[in-house]
Amino acid sequence: MKADLIVSHRLLVSGEELARRAEVSGRARRVKSAGRRLLCAEMPARVALSFGEKDFSPMNCLVVNLLLPSPCEGSLVTVLRCASRAPGMAENDRYSSVLHFNQPKKWRGWQELLIPAVNLVPTGFPDGWKRVSSLEFDVHSREGKGSVVFGDIQLRQVEAPDGPRMTDEELLGELDLDRADLAGVKDAVEKGRQEEAIEAYTQYLRRESRLPASPTKPYPHYTASSADEICDHIILQQHLPKEIDWHCNPIGYLEWNHAFNRHTWMGTLAEAWERTGDPKYARELDSLIRSWIRQNPEPVGHNGGLDPAWETLSTACRINWSWPQVLRAAQKSADFSDRTLVDMAKMWHGHARHLMNYHGHNNWFVAESAAILTVACAFPEFRRSSLWLKTAMRRLEGEMRRQVFPDGVQCELSPGYHAMCADLFSLAQHRAAFRGHVFSRTFTERLAKMFDYLAFICRPDGTYPVPNDSGCCLVKGNEVLAREGRRREELTGCGREPLARKGRLPRAGACTSLTRAMR
Repeated sequence: MKADLIVSHRLLVSGEELARRAEVSGRARRVKSAGRRLLCAEMPARVALSFGEKDFSPMNCLVVNLLLPSPCEGSLVTVLRCASRAPGMAENDRYSSVLHFNQPKKWRGWQELLIPAVNLVPTGFPDGWKRVSSLEFDVHSREGKGSVVFGDIQLRQVEAPDGPRMTDEELLGELDLDRADLAGVKDAVEKGRQEEAIEAYTQYLRRESRLPASPTKPYPHYTASSADEICDHIILQQHLPKEIDWHCNPIGYLEWNHAFNRHTWMGTLAEAWERTGDPKYARELDSLIRSWIRQNPEPVGHNGGLDPAWETLSTACRINWSWPQVLRAAQKSADFSDRTLVDMAKMWHGHARHLMNYHGHNNWFVAESAAILTVACAFPEFRRSSLWLKTAMRRLEGEMRRQVFPDGVQCELSPGYHAMCADLFSLAQHRAAFRGHVFSRTFTERLAKMFDYLAFICRPDGTYPVPNDSGCCLVKGNEVLAREGRRREELTGCGREPLARKGRLPRAGACTSLTRAMR
């Protein structure tokens, strides 16, 4: 794996100085650790350091030393506040990131936590790390108790290599060369002919069926661009330059950049090539994927934070909903280069590896687990795929029981997240079946109830209520239900209905009723 290069480093603030200077919201005390007097904050707490206006450049990575005196699950939110303020904003510009305790494995002793600049997403238009006014840490535990000891905070200047991090030799080492369909690759490897082995694997990539086709999933918050507009770099309603910066944020809105890096809009290009065979669409797809891979090597030693490229939810969204379509077009088109196809295979592997190490909770965990399963089903030739598949299916079975009430309602009580999880459970079920694997009867029955719930709350106009962070996903439920084979007229109050349209779901605390006009 190609490693980062540490160019320089320096101490920003020692643990002792932080204990003296920090402003703490919440309970805190000083404790002795290895002969030092350090700050111990009782969770939840906020620890803030003011700098006036300090230039951190050219440093681009925070290193926070942290100790959990006793085991607990929780998270650290890091905020860099700046002295600048974008026009129209109510507060100064800032950068934010989050990481979870005990990932990728249980913490024991002091932890050196890496928070690269790319993990800290901007709000407003801050000018890099040139005008930092304060540094804040919010610490929370899932149990509502526990403590954190803060040590030294350092700054590093780090140079990341171009992606992918995985070399050709490492890719060949990750293949199950005992498979009969990789005999040509194995023969070349055993003869020490790496280039021939990669060429043989490329031919394998182009001929093997990966995943069943799935429809394009447009991002609901932006007007979709046509394939020709995307070729002109008009993407998510923004006209981008010829050389794309994948961390650009032309409107200063966090969710725009996440949507940009989840690549759902790339499905339009893939579909245009499959429909027309026009090489310009495949070439543009090749250029975009190659550019994204080069600028976004997978994280090493950290969870990706809120980096739009590697935040674990964005990582999962790419694999679940957009990259399968891109891969289908890439396999078939001679205008999608062999090198980009091989590098894309490396990145599929990197996505699964990243999500095996780091994860979120609730609907994020469902998305991450479904993505691991998707990689395992798309690339069964990876040596780790059987482990990934087993792990993902175990996780999804567990989350179906933990997150979905017996009446079929997802525990966050948000129709938007409910529809998202139903879609993900369904995708996982279909993709596992494609490779001959079956989920339990309980999983299947509860999944059916999830779709019934969406029909249960659906209004005659095809929308449903949007409480609890449902956003504006008013019709997503209908799309999910339609893909499951239920007739659309049943969802909009016409024709024979699949279940009663009024009544109570006591475990979810949901009730619906029909007016005379709706009957």
